[in-house]
Amino acid sequence: ITPANVAAFTIQGTCSENGRTVTLGAPLSATATCSGGNFSLTVDATSLAQGTFWFDLYIDDAAGNSSGAVQRNFVKDTIAPTLAITSPAANTWINRFTEAAITVGGTCSAADNGRTITLSGAANGTTNCSAGTWSVVLDFTAAAQGNLTLLADMSDAAGTSATQASLALRKDTVNPVLSLTAPNGGETWYTGIAQNFTYTFTDALSGVDAGALIRFDLSYDGGTTPGVLTMTAPNTGSWSWTPPATTSNQAIATVVAYDIAGNTGWDSSNAVFTIATPVPPSVPLGLAATSSTSQVALTWAGSTGTPAPTYEVLRSTTSGGTYSVIASASATNYTDTSVVNGTTYY
Repeated sequence: ITPANVAAFTIQGTCSENGRTVTLGAPLSATATCSGGNFSLTVDATSLAQGTFWFDLYIDDAAGNSSGAVQRNFVKDTIAPTLAITSPAANTWINRFTEAAITVGGTCSAADNGRTITLSGAANGTTNCSAGTWSVVLDFTAAAQGNLTLLADMSDAAGTSATQASLALRKDTVNPVLSLTAPNGGETWYTGIAQNFTYTFTDALSGVDAGALIRFDLSYDGGTTPGVLTMTAPNTGSWSWTPPATTSNQAIATVVAYDIAGNTGWDSSNAVFTIATPVPPSVPLGLAATSSTSQVALTWAGSTGTPAPTYEVLRSTTSGGTYSVIASASATNYTDTSVVNGTTYY
């Protein structure tokens, strides 16, 4: 007796005395007329408790002879089983590392231990309710990218189905796209001088986590033995690093990052670059000044050194006095247009 038939439970059978009354005894009572060697009666079992019941059926002939009690037991189970998916958490990302074997589990009504639980939708599988819980490892390889729904179903021995359980998941098994733009081959970086790694980071599915930490590796031997420089660079598109004393003309850099789903993307320098020891610049010589109205044109002989030197232009109104920086220049000339006519400068 299930929720579907509890209010109108039909009992049918055969009988030998057409026209005679078939009587159903306690715990429910009803009657039907034997017709064509068959009978059918319907009872409302709503008032019965859950469990197993024996019903007695009788019929007698016109002479008063009784068939005796014919007994049949029935089980009433109108309490629907319960089923839930409790792990993984809703909207969990499935990535390329986990898609082939994800453990899914939940709870089930303990009264239905041993019943089969069927998983469908995003992945297919079966398991059994055991001690009020269940667990199964599912393969989501065939599932599409994006939003997914996993379904779970179970019915009890009476055929009553639990309310279908569902779980929303998300799948992204595509690696993010990273592009290392510097150093990308051919550059020369110098020890002790800060340099910037630069890169782009995009992902079409789960997206890029603005708070993601970026990893940078560096190899001094053309990529054979890379070493980790950092695993915690902020995701800003650029990371500043000062090379130590180690030099190489076979340096290769690599950037590594994860998208929100946990897939890995990486990119390395397209060619080797150089890390060299800088050569201190020589003292600039031959400074000459040519004055004209409201300006002074300065020229000097260039310094040697690597990387290419840059120059600071300093000025004072006192010979040997306190000098102030008025400009920076990469060329060997500079025109000062902030002078005052009639003033002597040093």
